[in-house]
Amino acid sequence: MSQTTRRKRSPTARVSKLLRDIKKLIEQRGCVSTREVMDAFGVSHTQAYYALKVLADENGYVKRVIGRSAVYCRDSSAQPVVHANDGRWVAHLSREIVLKALKKLVATARGHRYTVRLSAVVRELNLQPTANVNAAVKAFLEELLDGAVITLYRTRRNMRYIINVAEFRRRFGQ
Repeated sequence: MSQTTRRKRSPTARVSKLLRDIKKLIEQRGCVSTREVMDAFGVSHTQAYYALKVLADENGYVKRVIGRSAVYCRDSSAQPVVHANDGRWVAHLSREIVLKALKKLVATARGHRYTVRLSAVVRELNLQPTANVNAAVKAFLEELLDGAVITLYRTRRNMRYIINVAEFRRRFGQ
């Protein structure tokens, strides 16, 4: 039995136009999610995912997974905005928004350690603690606190980050 190799199919004209349009959108915004592509171009989730996957493979766009969401960025320095959707409303989250809430919480710290709870950050952002929101905030927190966390506790209902206050203030200038 001989194996046949499948030729890579070239995209149709409609898909090629969608790819060009998405490429422009990524260059314009820096990062986009499948939801943004769906809303901007009126395509299905499968079509948006396929187009973003093709662009990531061919053009070197960076796929970043944040919680249960994936965003595609033009390069690794672009800062994504995550749209955490729980069916009723959408929360727009970015690294800067989470950092601002985190700085506000750490400003009250006295001493060299401070315990940050995931639920406290979500409350500081005035968001409902749904699974999507918690996952997105958690991903941004872990990115921000990389190197400043002394200990991470995972309890049944919450996550606690014990951080080095001096290291946090040195990094983020507080």
